[in-house]
Amino acid sequence: SAQSVLKVNRIESPSGATVELEWQSVAGKRYRVQYRNALSEGQWQDVAGDVVAAGGTATKVDPSPENPRYY
Repeated sequence: SAQSVLKVNRIESPSGATVELEWQSVAGKRYRVQYRNALSEGQWQDVAGDVVAAGGTATKVDPSPENPRYY
């Protein structure tokens, strides 16, 4: 859909050891979060485990982020 866009609601590190991402989603759709440690090098890597949205927002916890990490 041309109307469909990714909108990230928040990225937080509540414990300092993990990063939690939340975005607007469509119920029943599958999402995959990817990251890079540097924007200028390397390939995008998957944060393990896809997310199947249950409602209008979905969340994913990255259990082992490095600083900086780009999603």
